[in-house]
Amino acid sequence: YRRWINENPDELTSIEIGRRLKAFAEAHHCGFIELGLEELKKEKMNLLLAVGQGSQRSPARAYYLTHNLKPGKKPLMLLGKGITFDTGGINVKAFESFVNTMKNDMGGASLMSNLFMALVKSGYSEPLVLAIPSCENAIDANSMKPGSLIQSRRGPKVFLEHTDAEGRLILADALSYGEDTFKPALTICAATLTTASLRQFTNYFTAVHFASEGFQKALHAAGKNWGERFSCWEDFLPFTNGNKSKFGDLTNLGRLPSHASMGGGSNVAAHFLREFATGPMIHFDIFAACWNWSGDYPGVPNGATGAPFNSLFETLRKGVV
Repeated sequence: YRRWINENPDELTSIEIGRRLKAFAEAHHCGFIELGLEELKKEKMNLLLAVGQGSQRSPARAYYLTHNLKPGKKPLMLLGKGITFDTGGINVKAFESFVNTMKNDMGGASLMSNLFMALVKSGYSEPLVLAIPSCENAIDANSMKPGSLIQSRRGPKVFLEHTDAEGRLILADALSYGEDTFKPALTICAATLTTASLRQFTNYFTAVHFASEGFQKALHAAGKNWGERFSCWEDFLPFTNGNKSKFGDLTNLGRLPSHASMGGGSNVAAHFLREFATGPMIHFDIFAACWNWSGDYPGVPNGATGAPFNSLFETLRKGVV
């Protein structure tokens, strides 16, 4: 997990991620589905296509791996954001948004891919699905443009207010396809979704949205074993309403009312994803704790921290969902 995040983004492209996932699937008898450009167009995964249309080196792809699927038993789906490098797109990421570290924007894909692999290798007997949408958010003449209105696979039209709020777009389409295809009992999503989470929760906490009380309790207990900390949040209508748009059904840059706008970006983004879920979902915004921003994250050198892999693995291995 840490090694993937720390790799050169010109080497760990969407194509290379797919190669590694396919190799693992073949070695461990897992199902493997790759959606290339034509398949994505056929599935009307327009949000994912829009984000990736500016990059030839790391184009839009979606990968799904399956393990131990059983008739009549719904799987757990692990969904991870795979932006292999994030320039911010046409809006251009400011220096204060850590552009020199944005090879880590595939942290969710790395976390969930390696979590899936570890569970399979450990003999995990429950049905399991991995969903990885991946591409680069590049600056190019062909890149998606602010002000565009894009039809999602699920149906809602999304007003593209800012091209640096791209992660929620690719996750929305991948979630839609994954739910419709595999009918999961629960989806657990992980993404370096918002820089707001670092301001909101500091470098030491991972934001967790929509988890049940039982899952929260197990996660906190596991976190104590591994030195990983969590801040858990429930569904809240104002965060949902913050995603509404005057130009479409939703905006990709949701906001709270102006008097309360500071600090809620992680919550609003999580509720954007919820608009595309038809079943239960837990979302981990891992931006804050997955990287050693402060330089003093306990027990790790600079770069990726490894959080919250160990706590999630322990929780799921114990059968808590």
